[in-house]
Amino acid sequence: MTTTLESAKKNIEPGQPKYEAVAERLRTQIESHELRPGDRLPTYAELRAQFGATATTVERIYGLLEQEGLVERQPRRGLFVAERKRVLTGNIGLVGSPLFQNQQDSFYININHGVQSAVSQYGRRLLLTTNYDVDRPLFEMVDGLLLSGHSVETNQHILQEAPAHLGRVSMFTSMPGMTCVVADEYRGGKLAVEHLINNGHRRIACLMSQAAESLGHVGRLTGYYNAMQEAGIAIDSRWKRVIPSDGLNPQFNHLSWGRQQMQDWLDQGWRELGCTALVVQNDKMAIGVMQVLNEAKINVPHEVSVIGFDGTELCEHVVPKLTSIRLPLFEVGVKATDLLIQQIEGGKQEEQVVVLPATLRVGDSVAAI
Repeated sequence: MTTTLESAKKNIEPGQPKYEAVAERLRTQIESHELRPGDRLPTYAELRAQFGATATTVERIYGLLEQEGLVERQPRRGLFVAERKRVLTGNIGLVGSPLFQNQQDSFYININHGVQSAVSQYGRRLLLTTNYDVDRPLFEMVDGLLLSGHSVETNQHILQEAPAHLGRVSMFTSMPGMTCVVADEYRGGKLAVEHLINNGHRRIACLMSQAAESLGHVGRLTGYYNAMQEAGIAIDSRWKRVIPSDGLNPQFNHLSWGRQQMQDWLDQGWRELGCTALVVQNDKMAIGVMQVLNEAKINVPHEVSVIGFDGTELCEHVVPKLTSIRLPLFEVGVKATDLLIQQIEGGKQEEQVVVLPATLRVGDSVAAI
């Protein structure tokens, strides 16, 4: 503390009362968490000796900080940094990926509906933003944060800026040291392959993007590998395409990406592979794949069966209706909000990962061999 007060002496501006300079220095240390709740502050005698101040000056220093709620007196023990009293705003912050800006994306619409449903049930309000817009004023406006659609690195960057006391739950991305609600991507990958195998397929291809792996979707690929292995099927490396993608760009078009990748695959020898089925990263990309196959006079599902991921209502609006792995988008939104409210009301954060099941949504894009 001696160093602190010496620094305060040096920073006193001409005409500035000494008590204000010392109080400002202590205030800065408390607000920056250099001094934390429960830390003991110098006694009156210590402060007078270190600063050369009168008892009246010391009283003004601590009196000012006490008025601001930063310092508390404990009888017979002394002065301590006070526990900051939380004033709840009633707001929940949903920090989505830039793709959240696309209000027509069924994936994010379903997540958002789940969050909105739970927020309304608790009588709270929802503030929606993207990671591009996160700043300190936002943290002062909300009681907790829901993080959705980010890579681990992006989430970590956001949380570095957020106050330590602010509740936080990650959706769809597992993060160390915090509460996360995710879909069972691994089981989803296995379900897709098992459904195809049950329909007689053995030469099953896979089309994913590297961006998916950064969001935790690597579990789908592991599910694909393991289901094939358990069925005794040796995977030809040419059956698998994991392609670099700018999937975090808000202008990214999933359907166009699926079309482009399938067209490239056709140009590079798809027909020679003899694959009768294809598992695709998501529904929009799967629809793009089906469009290109049909344009190339390759019938879906009788020549190539196609299965996607997400399982939103989009599956019903294409011909043939898309078979897909339904992810619990709405349910993840509800569960994550429930857990965040518990953190806010209990004042305690917890490290846990809640995994919700993926299920099969059967359409017409898969046919038996």
